[in-house]
Parts: sequence; C-alpha cells; structure tokens
Amino acid sequence: MSDTAKAAEVSGPTDGGKRTAHDYNIATWQYHLPKEIMRMGDNYEILKRLHKSGNAMGIQDAPKAAPGTPCIVIGSGPSADKVFPLLKDWRGGVICSTSQGMTLRRWGIEPDYMIALDSNSPAAENGPPSLWKGTKTALVSQPGVRTDLVEYWRWKSYWFRKYEPVADEPRIFYQMVQPLVFHEDENETWIKTQFVMLASVAPALCFLAKLLGYSPVFLSGVEFGWRDPAHSRFQSWSMEKGKWTQNPVPLSGMASNDRPEAVPYQTDNGAWTMGIQEFYKRNFLLALRLDQWPVWDIGGEGALSEVPRLDPQAVVKAQGQGFTYPPLPKVDALYDRYLAKHNTYVVKWNGGMNFVESNDWKADFPRAFGEAKRQGSKDADLLSNMRRFAAAHGETPTPEQEAEWLGIMEKVSKAKDIKEALKIMDARLMALVHSVDGVRDHPSLGVIPEVKAALLKMDDILKGRADV
Repeated sequence: MSDTAKAAEVSGPTDGGKRTAHDYNIATWQYHLPKEIMRMGDNYEILKRLHKSGNAMGIQDAPKAAPGTPCIVIGSGPSADKVFPLLKDWRGGVICSTSQGMTLRRWGIEPDYMIALDSNSPAAENGPPSLWKGTKTALVSQPGVRTDLVEYWRWKSYWFRKYEPVADEPRIFYQMVQPLVFHEDENETWIKTQFVMLASVAPALCFLAKLLGYSPVFLSGVEFGWRDPAHSRFQSWSMEKGKWTQNPVPLSGMASNDRPEAVPYQTDNGAWTMGIQEFYKRNFLLALRLDQWPVWDIGGEGALSEVPRLDPQAVVKAQGQGFTYPPLPKVDALYDRYLAKHNTYVVKWNGGMNFVESNDWKADFPRAFGEAKRQGSKDADLLSNMRRFAAAHGETPTPEQEAEWLGIMEKVSKAKDIKEALKIMDARLMALVHSVDGVRDHPSLGVIPEVKAALLKMDDILKGRADV
C-alpha cells in the first residue's frame, strides 16, 4: 500500500472520490509531517555536503528541455507495460517515480528524472547502485525523505519543497523552516521551488515536466483503474544478486479489499477502480485543469477517459511530433464535467485560478464571491463562473437565478464582519495546536538551531491564535 493510501486511513475511507481534499490533506500531512521534520534533521549534513559538491541543486537550477521536446511520464498502471519495450526507440524525455525506476532499467532505459515524493521512499526500491552509476538519471526529491535514500543516491539530484496550504503546521514548516535550513546566505535558500501536493505522485510528475519545459506530455500507466483484475498494475522487476526477478502483481490494485476505499467498482467507461483511486484521479484532473498544459494519454486501459488519447506506437514512431491538441476550452469543459460530479470547481478570479469544493455550489459561490468583494476584490465576476459551473452540470441558469445569485453576493459584500467564520477557524486551530508534540526534541534537530527555534515559534504562534 502506498503511503498516501496509508494516510487516508487516518481519517476514514474515501467515498467514490467525493471525500474532500481538505480532509484527505489533513490526514496526509498528519501522517507525513512528523517524519519529514525528523528526517530533514537527519539529512541536513548530507544535503549540505552534496550541495557544496554540486551534486544536489534546487530543481529551479535543472537544465530546461529544448523547445518542443516531448516527454513520456510513467505511472504504475497496467498500460505502462505496453510502453516499456517501445522506449528504446524514444528520443524525448522520460520522467518516472522511484516505483518505476528499477523496471525501466530492466528494459535498458535511463529515465531523465526520477521523483521520490513520499517520506517513506526507501533506497532498496532502486536496486543496487550499479544500476544508476554512469546514467543520465537525476533524482528529484524533497528534504524529508528517508536518509538511506539520500545516502544511496551519489549522483546528480534536484530538490524541491512541498506546498501544503491546508493547515498552519505544514505551511510554516515548508515555507519558513526549510528555507532557513537550506540557505546559501541570509536571504536566499537554494531550494526555491515548491510543488503543490495533490494526493498522489502523478500531479508532481506533470508539474515537473512543465517546469522543465517539456511539451507535449504523454502519460503511460497513469490511469487510476484497470480492466483485468490480474493486471491492475504494471509488471515490475527487481534485481537481486545480479539477476532480474519479476514481482507479483497484486489483485485489484491493492493487497486487501476489507476497507471501503479499497472495494473495487466499475466506472462509466467500463474500467474498474476504487474510492482511493477515484480520489487520486480527481486531484490529477484538477492539476491538469489548473496547469493548462498539453497532456495526452497513451495508455487507455484505466479510468482516465477524460484526457485526449493517442496510440503509444504512433507517438513513439513520430517522436511525439505532429499531433494537434484539442482546443484547451474543449478539454477544460471535459475536466469541469468530471470535477463537478465530485463537487469540485475551478474558480477564476483576480487574474488566476483556484479550486473550491462545494456540496451546494448554487448557495456557496454567491456567498464566497460576496466575501471576496467585501474584502476588496475588483474581479468578483460571479456570473461567468456560475454559468460555467452550470454547464458542467448540464444546466442553463435562468435570468431569475442569476439575479438571485447577484443579490446574495451584494448582501454578503456589505456585511460588517465574519465573526462566525472566525469562530469556526479558531476551533480548527485549537485541534491542531499539539500535532507536533514529541517531534521538537528529536536529537538530530540539535545540529540545526534554526529548526528548533522555528518549531518552538510555530507552537507559540498556534497557541497564541488558539487562545484569542
């Protein structure tokens, strides 16, 4: 089971992809953050030495791909097996996670970049060091991964910080503490880039491809479902004592189906999935919707039917060139329809985009836009957003509905305060105050005075706000 799936168990099962990202993200950071605080302390001296030698750099310093260079992103779904034997003829980029790295080496492929995202990513997952020595592969990771992985990877690596806006503890740790620790001078950190965390590694793989300038991007094994219960994941390989060994493929994607989020069910396109996979899919499509980047699916075996598809053999034969991507508004509309089914909406305001989860979009968004207007927003264009949300639900709002929505927005925009909202926020903060207990005194943190000071300050800030 992946660490993100383990984290999901902290606060209960998913519900067919409809569980809120807020609840899931809280469960995830509560599982990972204590480990990452301790491991960052353990990794500090190693990363400092690697950075000084030039082997560890911020991901912002990685070389950019030449314009028009395509990239294949590899996930753990069954369709990856179709692409592995084709990659020997591929001249574009290849990006994967550590879950697929050793199998790519079995096929004679050197991925350009390999992400280790989870705090529990082990060094053993990558096989003997001889598989990677002298290859072009660079590791991409964050400072809270296992120390044995940091010690194992002796070659080029690039580092990012996670971005978790869901609560004060992870936000302060990733945005205040880590820049203090990994600094080049008083004002600069050498790990400048943050990756938004959206449930699984798949969004991070695509974020990385976009950051490095690859375009277009082709997905293989990123499908959040399966057709054959005996082939619910790719066929992975391990090297043991110099010999390659096939690993067993778990039935239905997970070893146990005794939890509600792990019970398989069939999707509209005939593929099978589970609640946790549906949740991953929702967050992945949300990432694509916000990212506005040309991404194709060359897998076609799972539940990801919303992404434009191509044949993998045709893509490799043409080296990813000559394919006309559908107009982005058309693709956005496909994503919006799926997201709306799962109570998730991409909101456009103040010149950018954000996502909001709502079980009652017709009631919630007029109030939200009214509050934005009350706080001084000059771009509270409620109706263009509401019309797009209605279209995602297959509806057309009437003039009377639109007038009602505008009336609610105006009423909220003229309110004097938001005391009730602040009371709710204070109650939430009260529950979070003690979540880092037992972490501050980890002995490895003693080598970094800034960390102890920042963590103590974090407690003071939270306790002070909760006591207001």
